Order: sequence, then structure tokens, then C-alpha cells
Amino acid sequence: MAQCRRLNLVWVGHYKVAPLEPGEFKMLLGLAKNHTQGGGISTTEIVGKLIPI
Repeated sequence: MAQCRRLNLVWVGHYKVAPLEPGEFKMLLGLAKNHTQGGGISTTEIVGKLIPI
């Protein structure tokens, strides 16, 4: 479970995990899909700031 959290993996099936995309992560947080557009920062950087490592 710790590796899944660290690598942003979610369960998608029996014995299967897949990476969580930045847009999907924002959707799970309840944020609008394009709420950060035009701020000069990439989606990957935004998600990195939202997830404490």
C-alpha cells in the first residue's frame, strides 16, 4: 500500500494497479478540470504541490 501511495497507483482490477493521471487526481479532489489554466505552471507541478511526499 505504501508503494501505491508513493507512486500514485490506484486499484483498477483484480491484482492490477494503474497510475493516476493529474486530471483524474484533480477530479477526485473535486476541482474543476481547467481551474488552473493560464497560471504559468504545468498540471504535473500542481499535482506535485498538492501531494505531500
